[in-house]
Amino acid sequence: MKILFSLIALVFSAIVVNAQPTVISGVVNSYTKVTSINYCTKTLGVTSTAGFSAGDKAIIIQMKGAEIDTANSSNFGSISGFNEAGNFEFVTIESITANNIRLKYLLGQNYNPNGAVQLVRLPKDITTAWVQGDPLTAPAWDGSTGGVLALEAQGAIDIRGSIDVSGKGFRGGDLNTGSIIQYNLPDYKSAITANRGGGKGESIIDVDSFSTASRGAPANGGGGGNQHNAGGGGGANGGNGGMGGREYYTSSPGLLNGGVGGHKLDFIGLNPKIFMGGGGGAGHQNDGVGTKGVAGGGIVILKTGVLVGRGNIIAANGNSQTINAQNDGAGGGGGGGTVFLHVDRITSPVRVEAYGGKGGNSNNSVTQGHGTGGGGGGGWITVSSGQLLDSIIPTLNGGNAGIILNTTNTFAAEAGQAGGTKIGWTIPESNLNPVIAQVAKDTVICPGGVASIGKRAIGGRQPYSYSWSPSLGLDNSSAEFPNASPLVSTPYTVTVTDSTGCKNQAQVYVRIHEKQIVSAGTDTAVCLGASVQLQANGRGIFQWTPLIGLNNSTIANPIATPTATTDYHLIVIDSNGCMSEDSMTVIVYPLPIVSISTIDTSICDGESIVISASGNSGATPYSYVWSPSTGVSDVRAQSPVFSPKATTSYSVTVIDANGCIANSSVTIHISPLPNVDAGASTNICYGDTTQLSGTGGISFSWSPSLGLSSTTIANPLAFPTQTMMYYLTSKNSNGCVSTDSVLVTVYPLPQIPVLTIASDTITSTVAYPVKQYMWSLDGVLIPFQNQKNLIAKQSGKYSLTVIDMNGCLSASLPIDVTLGSGTLALDDMCAYPGEIVHIPIRLLDALSVTETNATDIEMTLRFNSTILLPLGQDFLDNRVENGERIVRFRTPIVLGGNGLLRTMKFGVALGNDTATTIRITDYSSIGGRIYLSADTGVFCVLGICREGGARLYSSNGSSTSFIFNNPLPSEKTITLTMKTWETGITKLTIINILGQTISIPLNEFLIKGEHSIELDVSKLNIGTYLLILQTPNEYVARVLHIQK
Repeated sequence: MKILFSLIALVFSAIVVNAQPTVISGVVNSYTKVTSINYCTKTLGVTSTAGFSAGDKAIIIQMKGAEIDTANSSNFGSISGFNEAGNFEFVTIESITANNIRLKYLLGQNYNPNGAVQLVRLPKDITTAWVQGDPLTAPAWDGSTGGVLALEAQGAIDIRGSIDVSGKGFRGGDLNTGSIIQYNLPDYKSAITANRGGGKGESIIDVDSFSTASRGAPANGGGGGNQHNAGGGGGANGGNGGMGGREYYTSSPGLLNGGVGGHKLDFIGLNPKIFMGGGGGAGHQNDGVGTKGVAGGGIVILKTGVLVGRGNIIAANGNSQTINAQNDGAGGGGGGGTVFLHVDRITSPVRVEAYGGKGGNSNNSVTQGHGTGGGGGGGWITVSSGQLLDSIIPTLNGGNAGIILNTTNTFAAEAGQAGGTKIGWTIPESNLNPVIAQVAKDTVICPGGVASIGKRAIGGRQPYSYSWSPSLGLDNSSAEFPNASPLVSTPYTVTVTDSTGCKNQAQVYVRIHEKQIVSAGTDTAVCLGASVQLQANGRGIFQWTPLIGLNNSTIANPIATPTATTDYHLIVIDSNGCMSEDSMTVIVYPLPIVSISTIDTSICDGESIVISASGNSGATPYSYVWSPSTGVSDVRAQSPVFSPKATTSYSVTVIDANGCIANSSVTIHISPLPNVDAGASTNICYGDTTQLSGTGGISFSWSPSLGLSSTTIANPLAFPTQTMMYYLTSKNSNGCVSTDSVLVTVYPLPQIPVLTIASDTITSTVAYPVKQYMWSLDGVLIPFQNQKNLIAKQSGKYSLTVIDMNGCLSASLPIDVTLGSGTLALDDMCAYPGEIVHIPIRLLDALSVTETNATDIEMTLRFNSTILLPLGQDFLDNRVENGERIVRFRTPIVLGGNGLLRTMKFGVALGNDTATTIRITDYSSIGGRIYLSADTGVFCVLGICREGGARLYSSNGSSTSFIFNNPLPSEKTITLTMKTWETGITKLTIINILGQTISIPLNEFLIKGEHSIELDVSKLNIGTYLLILQTPNEYVARVLHIQK
């Protein structure tokens, strides 16, 4: 520790070499209340000037004057505006007279003497201050002065002892004196004389007499505890104060109506504000044993280059309530004050305290609690630089809540919140002088001239307002820089008022100079394009405007050649810079404008034309002269007749009454006549159209218009109903006209052909020579059909168009032709020899059969003659050729179910094979046209086997057999189940309808019994096949249909 002290002493001595320290302790400031302020004279009215001298430095500070919410609600005491409360600054005293102190400079901020403004004198001429002995302190705040310690040392402040303004701030709330008992009182404000609550702690606002008590917190002052016996709230500054304990109760907890803790004071603005800690609120009492609120911490203001802390204390703590309440409410702790350090650096640590005071305890019975006091909020530490905080040991905590000593219970009282720090704040100090009005220099202007007469004011507090008098001749009498244009010489006075209402005046004189009389000359007139010399007089610099038409605008006698009547304005500037003016007019007569009734024109060879010339825009009357005279009826006429033999250009000269001349010209072109051709004559059929081909011009007119698509084009469409002669009148590009004609011969149309239908043959009746026949089906031309009659190949509407020998066409009415279609088919069947079978013949997929009016169908059946024997008498043919039976018959077209046409009766013979195909051939319809196709049927003989190469017939039908399990018909695979009655080589063969072997899927030794085989039929073509199963002594066949 000794080594550290020596080091600190060494550093300090290096800073304050040759400085004699001033030892200070106790109270070093003088205080007086400020009762009035005159900003303009820099004068403060005070209650006393004792302790103050000219040249002293002091701090002016306003302690109160804020605005709060005064409603009887939880918002009571919330700060709505700080106003001037907390404003402070350094001032220097210039002089003292009676109870008036005049300052050296204007105040930099506003102050309201009604808000407890005090002036605090600083110790004078201290270079180095040693704080030792009794603590350096300030008198307690008494409602007008005190509570503030202010010290400035040019070199250093060395804290060898302590600085302490704890409890010097705003005072605590007073106790009520009555003994009214009432519970659960919710009010936030009341008069203390009403005994409804304890007194509120003092703060930056003075409340009215009806708001001095109850729990609402006035700004940073703590609220008083409500009856019955609630505790007071803690004061505040840098942190909120804590709420006081709940009211007294015997069985169940009472209302939380302890005093509200004071509100935190956190101001953000251009200039800093500082505040003392708020006083704590008093507890409510009715037995006379409650405790009042205690005072908050004061303010410490230090300004120096170096602060030597030595680990010692600067304290601005709020007081703690150390007296215990008995059967009444306890008071709240005081809020921490403010320590404002405007220093360059700190050379050794310093302990800075601004904590809140502890709330009062309650010492009563264990079972009957009374309200305890809320803790005070912490204060503020304000530094001019954030680096200073590295050398500061701060204590800013809020004060603890009071307790009930018998239980250590706070009884719902709250501790105060911690305070805070402000960085970058310095002590304001004004160097402003009173406002001084300024003006521009006196000036001389020409009549009608403008002078800027303003100049920015200096001193005072901005913003400034300006008022000029007289206002006559000024563009703005309240402007900082007005422009003056007086008619006579005038002195102008400006009054400047700064933001505090202080005024100052200045004057400027504006004098008017007399101008000379000049002449621009007399008015004159010229024709357009002519020139005239202007004649002006005067002395000085000449300026003619406009410049247009002048050869020189800066001489007295320029030559003017204007293009229109012009007012020339002359300005002559004399040696004083003043302008004299005059004007003259040069009247410009317009040249007459020649209007010719036509521009260059053309006439056809041999024609004449009248052309008129007219003058305008000039002075009447006009005279005219045409040239050359060739082909002109009268060269001095306004509208002569022109008959040139060749293309000629004519000019005309017009002279108006002013003698102004204008010329114009026109050319008359001679155009040849057009060579018109209406085209060659042509022939058309009645109702046809032909296109005419006119040539030889650029515009066309045909007549008559009958049968023409247009009469105004070269190539109109012509569709006359009788032979016509058309005439074409055509103009060329020059409008010359010629005529030609063309004959259109109209042939009559041939008679309409008549169509009749018999079966599928269409017959036409035409009574005149025909060049070409054209048949159509459903409106579509049938190619290669150039005959008179037609055999229909399909149903539809048929029509015939004929072209006669003149090339004219005639079309028949359409005739409906209906052709049927269908497929003849036989059912597959099997039977035993000797049986009689009826095989159905069907007409499948029949379409439009009835509509054809067909009555019968003839057909031929072909099959193995050894297997089937036809039975019947209606055959047209029944014979055998090369082992094949051929049966032809006719059957009526009467369809039954499933397209049944008729059945054929056959006897079944043993035959030379086990099956035969039945083919339908040579089929046709009778009475109407039906387009037919035919399928092939299969018939098989049952019960046939072989023994020793001989075909055997099994009368009971029990022999080797096989069946198809699935699927039938098939397109991929089928399952075949076989039942054999003997053991040996078993062979399965697939044969097509032509008897050709397709494949042998089985040829192996099998044991007697039932067997299954999977057949792949995916590679077989669509159609009918015969499957033959052969064992050593048996031969069985089945029909297989393949569909895909």
